[in-house]
Order: sequence, then C-alpha cells, then structure tokens
Amino acid sequence: TESYVKNCGFNYNYNAAIGIFGSNNVGVEGNVIYRHILSGILDESTGTRIVGNLVTMGETIAHFKDLTFSMEFYGCIDIKRATEPILNNNVMAGCAQAGLITSGSPCDVSYTWTDNEVHTTQHGVHLNNRNWKEHECVNIRNVYAWRNFDYGLMAQTTDIVEVDNFVLVDNGVGVMYHGVGHSADKHV
Repeated sequence: TESYVKNCGFNYNYNAAIGIFGSNNVGVEGNVIYRHILSGILDESTGTRIVGNLVTMGETIAHFKDLTFSMEFYGCIDIKRATEPILNNNVMAGCAQAGLITSGSPCDVSYTWTDNEVHTTQHGVHLNNRNWKEHECVNIRNVYAWRNFDYGLMAQTTDIVEVDNFVLVDNGVGVMYHGVGHSADKHV
C-alpha cells in the first residue's frame, strides 16, 4: 500500500508540518501549510513526490531568540538530504529564510522538478551541499523566483551548478554563486 499525505491543511505548527525520513516513494500532494517553525516540508527520503503544495509563513527559532550568527538555514521546503525527489507545481511563499533548500539534482539522474514558484522569502532557492554529499554536477531547472529579499538563487557549493529555465524577477540580487573548495589541508 502507498503511504501519503494528501489534501491536508496544517496551521500554526511548532516544527516542520511534514517530515519524511528513511522512507521510499511517499506522496506529499495538494497540502496547504501555514505558519510553521523551521522547515514546512522536510524530506530526507528517497523518491518522495512533493506535488501541488502551498507552503507559507515559515519562521525560525533564530529570529525568536535573536541569534544573529546562527548557521542554520530553514525553508518552506527542504530537500537537501533527499534522494531523487519529485518536485512539481509547488508554491513556496513568505518563509523567513528560504523558499527551497536543496543540494541540487545530480546531473547524472533524471530531472524531475517542474513549475515550482518561490516568492517573498530571504533566498528563493538556497543551494548548499555543506555537511552533505558532493556531486560533480547538479541541476536547478524550471523555477520561477520573484520578489525575494536577498537572492533569487543563492548557491554555496563545491559542485558545478547548471541552471536552466529559471525565471528571476524583482529579487534583491538574481543569482549569488559562491563556489567553494575543500580546505587547504585536504588538497594533495
């Protein structure tokens, strides 16, 4: 039988509204998530179908506690540790930090993201592989990011990033790419 979270409403959550951990092919479809702390949808599984969701008004503990130098970053949808997620027709809006947090879709697998929209967040798409897997190359495609405060796309990664069909409108900065390498003592 199929596991899923479909057509549900989540209102005033004190953590992530939906968390998927160590599962396969779970459907997260047609949900509305309003007012959550940290990430609205947090996926750390394989093949999760995140389709047609509205995730909005995310807040962070760092803001509540005035932790100005916190390194943690949260978003409406966080798929940074997900493997081959399907991400289609989602709207991510009004989250305190990022709309979408990801490490990107590896270039050597089928690309399964289409028609996602991110607006009125700090970073529209926050691409970062810090403390996670490195890939030689990652893709970001089919995203409409508008009116995000700092960046439409912020990338801080060791990977090559290929961006295609990414529409950026009225963001503080369209793309901020910060390519990083290994620390000096790791080089041969």
